Amino acid sequence: MEKDIEVTQEGTTLSIKLGKSLSTTNAPALAEELKKYYGQSFNKITFDATQLLFLSSSGIRAIVYAKKYLLAKDDSADGQSQESELVFINCAKIIKDTLDLVGFSSSIKFVNIMDNKTMRQQKSLEDFAANNDVVLYNMRLGAEDE
Repeated sequence: MEKDIEVTQEGTTLSIKLGKSLSTTNAPALAEELKKYYGQSFNKITFDATQLLFLSSSGIRAIVYAKKYLLAKDDSADGQSQESELVFINCAKIIKDTLDLVGFSSSIKFVNIMDNKTMRQQKSLEDFAANNDVVLYNMRLGAEDE
């Protein structure tokens, strides 16, 4: 598994700490790691997205796998309702916007539990990503830097 992704289990909670990207370079490794937990039913799956800046379609596929195959269904076999949730912790706005765009954010609980240092780091990373989007857009249009 890539060094920038860690998967740990504590009881009925599966925690996944993500690095700076979840893309074709590391999402297949995450998917393979998640397959080890197939058949188990977790009440809570958390993705620590504090450092996450890039999410590709293969990364989204790994998240969908976790929700579809690992998260406990809302109704258990004995007819009692179970609370199950998919949680993203400290998700950057650009990642949340991506999940909104593909229609997946309605099934995710977003939680921010950042200290001041982490908030400053994430803000600077979001500003960096936004500035790069402008540069790339200008490059596509053939515009010159001012």
